[in-house]
Amino acid sequence: MNRIDDILYSESSNTHFIRLYREGIFYKAYERSAYAFVTGVQPFMVKKKL
Repeated sequence: MNRIDDILYSESSNTHFIRLYREGIFYKAYERSAYAFVTGVQPFMVKKKL
């Protein structure tokens, strides 16, 4: 099975988690995780940079 198929399958049943997937050097949130992030997470400030 393809990786994107696995991601989309896990996102289809996702209701309350924010899942970030590594895409190259960046992390990506797919549709439901991105929606959960912008609607349910309080404003935050980055305090530490790696």
